[in-house]
Amino acid sequence: MGELTGAVLGVFASALRNRALRRVELSYGLFTGAEWAVWISLLVFAYEHGGASASSLIAITQLVPCALRGPLIGAFVDRRRPGRILAVGYAVQCATMAAVAPSRPAPRPPRRLSRAPRRQRGQLEASRTSREAGIGRRPASSSWVWPWTS
Repeated sequence: MGELTGAVLGVFASALRNRALRRVELSYGLFTGAEWAVWISLLVFAYEHGGASASSLIAITQLVPCALRGPLIGAFVDRRRPGRILAVGYAVQCATMAAVAPSRPAPRPPRRLSRAPRRQRGQLEASRTSREAGIGRRPASSSWVWPWTS
């Protein structure tokens, strides 16, 4: 096991010494982070506006065309220079993100429901709902008191 670990670390060390490979790894890491951020933000946005069904519809809308066109695009890309294809892909992703970003409205601060601070408002709402539900009331035939009532 020790020899395998040493061999793997040696491969990583030689890859990190190569300037071109470091640049490719950095660009791939940035691309992956940006792609995940777009996926997560779209799914969260869809979930906030339509629940789980809207999120799944967004995921299917993005995945099915990729699955259907993937083999065709792969055959086309295999005949071109990999560095150029990678650069074009990154440029297209950057352009689409830049085009979509202004369409998303800036988040608005939440409206205040009352002048009470949040913590007090939450406690007031919890006590109101527990009173309405009958929680915390002492049964008429018992002298035992619920621990959270006073």
